[in-house]
Amino acid sequence: MTPEGYRATQAQYAQRAEQTVLLAAASSTLSGFALASSLGIYLSTVNEAATQLADVWTSAFLRVAPVGLALPRTEPDRLTEVVISVLEQSPRLDPLPRLARLARTEPVVAGRMASQQVMQAHNVERMRWLLDPDPCPTCVALSKETYPVDQLPESHPHCECTTIPDID
Repeated sequence: MTPEGYRATQAQYAQRAEQTVLLAAASSTLSGFALASSLGIYLSTVNEAATQLADVWTSAFLRVAPVGLALPRTEPDRLTEVVISVLEQSPRLDPLPRLARLARTEPVVAGRMASQQVMQAHNVERMRWLLDPDPCPTCVALSKETYPVDQLPESHPHCECTTIPDID
């Protein structure tokens, strides 16, 4: 799989997560903590898949064995708390756009962090920012540089760009 194919697969995870979360939140008979817990567990599962994809792809790109990364056991609880904070603001704000942003951003960030861990495990020194098909000006600027692996660039909500090893 090419770097662009990897980024596209990562974006598909994020898009499916967003669609599923929006459908579940809009049509669920659950509310409050039960809804937040269900969405937190689901998002944790998507993040785990994104982490494994990043581990396997980055390792294959480097031509080394996958590291075998896994998310912390506290990941469902962390995501449940984030969903609760979104839902608690619902009297003032519609929670659906914020849930959509959360669902789209979380797996991409998890994949970036996993890729960074794989690069660190294999002593890769620098990484590049790989743009999504419709990048913002900030990400275009990020793509013109390489970065030390221990300094993951900041991203913005809805960002589907990712990092790849710079082995040139």
